Amino acid sequence: MKKYLPYIFGGLSVVILLWLLSLGRKTKHHFDERISFRKSDKIPYGSYVAYNHLQDLFPPAKISVNSSAPDLWKDSMTNRTKQILFIVTPLLFADEYEMRALVAFAKSGNDIFISAKDLSLSAQNYLRCEVSSTNFGELGAVQKNNLEVTLELPFDQQPSSFFYPGKRYDSYFFKFDSSVSYEYGSSTNENAGTEFQLTNFIRLKTGEGNIYLHLAPICFTNYFLLYHNNINYYNQVLSVIAPDRERVIWDEYYLHKYLEYNASESGNNSRSGRNDGDILSGLMSNASFKAALWLLVIILALLALQEIRRKQRFIPELAPPRNDSLEFVTTIGRLYYEKRDNRNLTRKMIAYFLEHVRNRYKLSTVNLDEKFIKTLHMKSGQPEENINEIVSFINQLDQAEVVPDKQLTGFHKQLEEFYKNA
Repeated sequence: MKKYLPYIFGGLSVVILLWLLSLGRKTKHHFDERISFRKSDKIPYGSYVAYNHLQDLFPPAKISVNSSAPDLWKDSMTNRTKQILFIVTPLLFADEYEMRALVAFAKSGNDIFISAKDLSLSAQNYLRCEVSSTNFGELGAVQKNNLEVTLELPFDQQPSSFFYPGKRYDSYFFKFDSSVSYEYGSSTNENAGTEFQLTNFIRLKTGEGNIYLHLAPICFTNYFLLYHNNINYYNQVLSVIAPDRERVIWDEYYLHKYLEYNASESGNNSRSGRNDGDILSGLMSNASFKAALWLLVIILALLALQEIRRKQRFIPELAPPRNDSLEFVTTIGRLYYEKRDNRNLTRKMIAYFLEHVRNRYKLSTVNLDEKFIKTLHMKSGQPEENINEIVSFINQLDQAEVVPDKQLTGFHKQLEEFYKNA
């Protein structure tokens, strides 16, 4: 019966796994409404499509990722031109030093594209604009209604409109300096049954480069871009940037900075803004994970039962092992005692002592001189007089033809005292 147990366990595991998988197929799929803007997220409101489409829009450019503050950038980044810094974040949480570095980066011949729902006060002051939310609430507020945006680019004869039925997460420019800015896009809004357009996309010329401000970051999520032909909105928005750029930098610094700020404000330690219970619920909603977890629990239970059964078997009584080492030591001691070969026994004691010094204190035992005595004294903490007596005895052993019992006993006591206190 015992040899068939693995086959029984394997068959039960396969049956249970298939049963759990069949239950998982019946689980209703839930729409993930989290707004992450992460380049690696394939959820509706992630930015996987936007990030991976950059190489198609700028074929000769090298795509890289930035995770450091602008005022801490290295010279390899600030001393180059024909670069694009692409920022998608709920809030451009930039202070005065960071804005100064960003403007200097653009002035040197680079482009900065910022898509954010709101700008910090320092950013608004530097960019000469004021931003207002279309949600008329907090920064994190999200309207459930749809979003329609319009592009009015200088090289297009007709404005282009794009629509999607998802969450609305945008703002508009309440005020901007028209002497240094160019209006490129707007969003459709409604108040008291009347539709009107609010500017949400402008371009600022600075030095040899440009800064593009876009206030609808939801337009760069997977849901918006994959809805009907909305990918054309992405293509047209970035068509305002020269295609000969040599490097495109996807920024993650301001997204992480916002998430950390948002977590600290809400008292949540999770960067994603969810508690542990929500994470566990999300994992358990995955049919494959749930099936694997239950399968693991069942296998562990079966193994535990099998282990309990095995431990209940009769354990035969075994005789205690003989102490052969003690007999060996006794035999060797009698051999040296009967031969009275104290000199040979002393050499073996010396050899063991020197091996102990080499292994423990990493000292060379080639020259047992005054330097050796002082070094061993400092490393072992033993009195220098005791070490000197041991070394003197070792050096005089070659001239001694016979080692009396009393001298051997005294040397043995000195070594034991050294081993005991070292």
